[in-house]
Amino acid sequence: MYFSQKSIDIYNPFSLLNALKAKSLSNYWFATGTPTYLAKILSKSDINIPDFENELMATEEMIAAFGNGETNTIAAFYQSGYLTIKDYRDGCYALGFPNEEVSEGLTRMLVPNYVASVTSDKKDLDLVKLRQLVMKDDVDAFMTQIQLIMSQIPFESNEVKLIEANFRNMLYLMIRSTGHKVSVEHPVLGGRIDVFFETNKYAYIIECKRDESAETALSQIDEKRYAKKISAPEKAVVKIGANFSTKERNLTEWMVK
Repeated sequence: MYFSQKSIDIYNPFSLLNALKAKSLSNYWFATGTPTYLAKILSKSDINIPDFENELMATEEMIAAFGNGETNTIAAFYQSGYLTIKDYRDGCYALGFPNEEVSEGLTRMLVPNYVASVTSDKKDLDLVKLRQLVMKDDVDAFMTQIQLIMSQIPFESNEVKLIEANFRNMLYLMIRSTGHKVSVEHPVLGGRIDVFFETNKYAYIIECKRDESAETALSQIDEKRYAKKISAPEKAVVKIGANFSTKERNLTEWMVK
């Protein structure tokens, strides 16, 4: 962990010491706090959460000025400990999740804090069901569950840019919360796949369109031959074309091939 461009690495043994004491692995550091306020900040920001999985370049001013939090998303995540400095080069800091515990734990915590369900139990059960359906590779069922969870999200802004950003972040967070690595804007020769992830048996390609049709989205996957360009040896490819409606603020249809 870095605190400045010239500092040495510092290791925080909190989780390790707790694991040795309990003789069990768990998300000890993450359990010390909840990111409820971060969900509020993100709902008003067009930042891409998937960028946190890689390297997010930021200046010193960007990570130092917390302000009221709502307009300083990167600073809020950094100063809360959910982002850390991975490197310093060319006058900028490379930020990212400190480790897998924070990465997966944050996504699992953010989804319930986005959702406006009556009880926390209902939120948790919805995510548990989604995880089970993805593990079973039951495509229509897990897409329906995503639609159900998304229907409970209060999209407060009427700005199309923010609505799209919230949809993109929620789709990423929900799939990531199932324990699978998710690549958004996954680069392939001649284009980018909107969402790509793998289970034990299948490789999933999801193309999303806004206010168009699932058929158009699915056609793009075939036309650009995305299935031929991904690296997923010995796995069958599942192609999903989906449409998001800004009016309904939800997935309205999808097609699977």
